[in-house]
Amino acid sequence: MSENAIVVVELSTTPTEVPERIAAAKKWLLENGIITPNAQRDELMQPSEHRAGPRAIEVAPPFAHEHIRRLVNNGVDFVCERQVHHPIENYEPPHCPSCGVRADADAHSQLIEPWFENEEPVLACQACGEVH
Repeated sequence: MSENAIVVVELSTTPTEVPERIAAAKKWLLENGIITPNAQRDELMQPSEHRAGPRAIEVAPPFAHEHIRRLVNNGVDFVCERQVHHPIENYEPPHCPSCGVRADADAHSQLIEPWFENEEPVLACQACGEVH
């Protein structure tokens, strides 16, 4: 059995702007019926504060299927911190924008820790030496 997720990431917001941006997005989604408060919230089965609303199908077509809307683990969460998602077997390190050679996977993975410390990671291409 597999699970699906829709993840929306805002990259242009500065850390100080994030709480205000999340509050505005949440307000808009609630006002437009995309999400609704989770009236059956519990820590184990339905931990999310919000669930798909009556107009969720407009932004997430799989919600057209009744069985998906009834799943206990489908919720909407707003996260105000850096997180890492690893797609396991679908992971591919990025290509160098200068020469097109794929970055070394281990070197790319080592950039995560400085990023969590709010440092902009820098990677030198092993092929052309260009720093990105």
